[in-house]
Amino acid sequence: MGKPTHIRAWRKKLGLTQEQLAARIDMSISSVSKIETGKTNYTQETLEALAYAMGRDPADLLRAPPDADAPELWSVVQGMGPEQREQALRIIRALTDAA
Repeated sequence: MGKPTHIRAWRKKLGLTQEQLAARIDMSISSVSKIETGKTNYTQETLEALAYAMGRDPADLLRAPPDADAPELWSVVQGMGPEQREQALRIIRALTDAA
């Protein structure tokens, strides 16, 4: 089974068909479908190509669907180093769990 992503949600939010997205990255429609449904794994290179084709950051496709609050929260911590980012995300998770 493939790794979970939000590729399909982002593609739909942007009004793209699987055919359009596949054409943008020179991939078969069935490969895009299998990645979206988790039936096959993707490589980092493929994730980056999909993100670029949709004008997104690769992390966006993994982190949260486009209608979630997480992308806005993520923008706050993007410029931080890995340790600071993890600490900030722990704080955010704790605050959202307490709500």
